[in-house]
Amino acid sequence: MSQIHADLQKGIFRPKHQTLTEKDKIRLEVVNLRARLREIEATVYALRHSYQYLKIRKVIDWDLHFAEIKTELEAEKARLENNLK
Repeated sequence: MSQIHADLQKGIFRPKHQTLTEKDKIRLEVVNLRARLREIEATVYALRHSYQYLKIRKVIDWDLHFAEIKTELEAEKARLENNLK
């Protein structure tokens, strides 16, 4: 009797139309994966068309880029320090 009860709880005696076959489970997983893929593709598209990404793509010499930024920041720091005096 307890074995029958355990089988009922596992769903062994469910009607055939209520159980998912292995094929149905795989199809469901494919649908979920395709939806996730579309989300990832949309994120990548948004990133590739963002201002920051496009700006980074234009940088050819990173050493020069950071040297220029360093110079600009040092100049701004000096200007701000002079404003405090």
